[in-house]
Amino acid sequence: MTYGLRFVPSMDGSLEGINDAGIETFAGNRLASLAREQAQNSLDAKNPAAKGPVEVEYKLEVIDRSQLPGADDLARAIDRSIAYWSESVRHHPKTISILQKAKRGVARDRIKFLRISDRNTTGLLASDKVEQGDWFSLTKASGVSLKGEDALGSYGIGKNVFWLNSVLRTVFFSTQDLDGRHAFQGVTKLVSHPDANGKGARKGITRSIGFYGVTEEYKPITVQTEIPEYFRADKVGTEIFLAGFETFEGWEKGLIGAFAQNFFAAFHHDSLTVRIREHEISSATIAPIIEGLHSSDAENFRDLRDYFDCLTGPDVKTFEEQLPHIGRAKLRLMLREGAKKRIAMFRATGMLIFEQGHFRTPLEFAGVCVCDDPEGNKFLRGLEPPSHNDWEPERDEEDPAAARDAINALKSWLRKCVQSLYPEADAGSIDIPDLERYLPDEEDEEPLDAPRGEAEGDPVPRDERILEGKMKRPRQPGAETASDDGLGDEEGDMGGKEENTGEGGDRGSKGGPAAGETEISVPLRIFMDPASDSRYLIHGELPAAGRYAIYLYAFGDDGRRDPIEIERPRAKASDEKWISIPRKAANAFGPIVAENKAAIQIEFKVPNKLPLTIGTRVTKYAD
Repeated sequence: MTYGLRFVPSMDGSLEGINDAGIETFAGNRLASLAREQAQNSLDAKNPAAKGPVEVEYKLEVIDRSQLPGADDLARAIDRSIAYWSESVRHHPKTISILQKAKRGVARDRIKFLRISDRNTTGLLASDKVEQGDWFSLTKASGVSLKGEDALGSYGIGKNVFWLNSVLRTVFFSTQDLDGRHAFQGVTKLVSHPDANGKGARKGITRSIGFYGVTEEYKPITVQTEIPEYFRADKVGTEIFLAGFETFEGWEKGLIGAFAQNFFAAFHHDSLTVRIREHEISSATIAPIIEGLHSSDAENFRDLRDYFDCLTGPDVKTFEEQLPHIGRAKLRLMLREGAKKRIAMFRATGMLIFEQGHFRTPLEFAGVCVCDDPEGNKFLRGLEPPSHNDWEPERDEEDPAAARDAINALKSWLRKCVQSLYPEADAGSIDIPDLERYLPDEEDEEPLDAPRGEAEGDPVPRDERILEGKMKRPRQPGAETASDDGLGDEEGDMGGKEENTGEGGDRGSKGGPAAGETEISVPLRIFMDPASDSRYLIHGELPAAGRYAIYLYAFGDDGRRDPIEIERPRAKASDEKWISIPRKAANAFGPIVAENKAAIQIEFKVPNKLPLTIGTRVTKYAD
């Protein structure tokens, strides 16, 4: 039996570039996406007979190049890829840059690995099966879910975050399942390149994906003693090895923060324990970890602390309700000055799905809602996009109207519970001095007793969806409207003076370009500001003089694109001062006026603090 790295041939001669694998979808926030994707997969695989939480461990290790399976094959594939994509007919600088980095990485004598292990799980089941089971989903399936109905993840596009965190674009998987089966395979995602026979002669073009294992039919190695010793799973569970993991200052803290924000309920309920080198996040440590995160970065972790205190503190008001299709829902509400009037929404798995806002009330509060009914969890999971950050009734293929009613009933119940926080008085009304200071603008939110389905944030027709609504901060008497988060208006404007809220023609085309604009190809790099969980940065270059607009979209695991609402866009001018840019739609800003070819630096915020993968469309106005 022969082992090696072998790339899949392109049978029809089609080419797959550096972005085809979906890896770049997560480039804006690779560590947070890694934490969210990996942990949900481990929670899905919980061994029902295991005592204690699912245990996940992240280790940074260094191995000799001689221990890297298929190292020489990988180096040759990278060289062929560089030569092929350097030819003038298909020259692609981004591809060459990524491949050159991989070339330098595979040539090193010592190679860094991020090793991710889970225990108290079932391991990856059905590793001896084809076209079914967890093993096939993770290593070979694309854009398809083969998991159970109550699972969190889908092994869809989200799993590509593993390759994003590998400079060598190579990830190894090793498992031992409950039946004692072992399996090991490496998966490499490069680009299409010329294949070669043993003598180096060209045979044809490959696809972007290659597999290390049994070369015949790209099968995994299933004999334990044949698996390289370093990569063997010595206990039931799964090992994931990210080859050429690139560290940077603060990467461990970034992972800890991402786990705390997304899984604080799972940690508190002792469903999950995560070790990141010498750090442990568990039911015993989550409280001081959250307090430490808040102490060091109050702006980004204030909401997390409020949610956790609401989940665990004594001074809360609790509610419970049986809802149609959803089943049992439990809610905790806590009054706290400065809280953002939002409710963290969970299913039974303990991973944060989204934050429900848009409650019109002068009272500041935080809330945590858990829908833990088993049948209800199956129903809600069916409404989630691949990124698992919303409940969308239109995804119910059998009866979307009934699903919409169920979600509306949930939101109506939440509003009534929030309304009950108002103090009762015999007079039937309460006089609160300066109440208007604390009320948001009338047009931004609906009242608590709005008819079901009409409050902002409730489902709207699909062609009008905007990810996450906008909530304005209350204005202080006599003060100008300003931001206290570093993205407020400063002197100067860029482009027009008026803001279009998106109620016009753009709304009907899912946040797309308006009449009089032509879409153009402009390479822009967009990424999350490492100092914030809701601020994003755009770097790039406008190609020539003119007026431009930029539209922003969030991508799910299935590759679907939805407009995303933006707040306070601003650009850095030539004098290094920040100037505001007018919004032209809920998900767009412009016009941006360029006198000639020019580099741009733009900042904007989004209301949603969950990690988002954001893409752009650039248009140029007709002269």
